[in-house]
Amino acid sequence: MRTFTVHVYRWSLGDCSNGGVTSRLNSLRVMANAPIYGPHDVLPTPKADAPADLFVQQHRGGEYWALIPLRSPGAGYIGPMFGGTLATTSNALNNPNTARVWHVHDRFESPATYNLNAD
Repeated sequence: MRTFTVHVYRWSLGDCSNGGVTSRLNSLRVMANAPIYGPHDVLPTPKADAPADLFVQQHRGGEYWALIPLRSPGAGYIGPMFGGTLATTSNALNNPNTARVWHVHDRFESPATYNLNAD
């Protein structure tokens, strides 16, 4: 499995990932040989035993690129969703396919929290 490393950039006013992996890690791995998913594609189902730092790319349109985790916190959670953290790579000069900024979708919420925030 080929991967490349991206570096995490957190919001200066605090962590909004609700305990997502970016609240603990400064870098993530992105699967280099996985397909780039579109906005309407079915994404891989996150699994509880996948590595915490492993993500796939999703192009949501225009300049909006997302990183989607392959690990889930377990059954019953809603997500993943954007938690305010961005990622980029220092490899962009060597590989134009990685010359972008990604929105890290590592936030998961319980149904109670999700419903509270939806109102």
